[in-house]
Amino acid sequence: MSGLGVHPLIEGVFQASGDPEGMRKRITQRQLLDRLGTPEDIGYAALYLACEESSFVTGTALFVDGGLTALLEEW
Repeated sequence: MSGLGVHPLIEGVFQASGDPEGMRKRITQRQLLDRLGTPEDIGYAALYLACEESSFVTGTALFVDGGLTALLEEW
C-alpha cells in the first residue's frame, strides 16, 4: 500500500460550553499549556497530517493534549 497514512489523533481535554470554571483550573494546572484545547487545535493537527509536509510521518499517533501525557507520571 502506498501513499496512505493512518494516524490516530489522541485528544486531551477540550473546552465545552458547560465546563465549570473550577474543573478547568484543576485540569490546566496539570498540563504543560495553561489552557484547554479547542476544536481548532484538533483541526490544525488533522490538516497537518493531510498535507504533503507530513509525508514522512507514518505509523504514529499524534497527541494533541497540551502536554498532558508528558506529565502523567506526576498524577
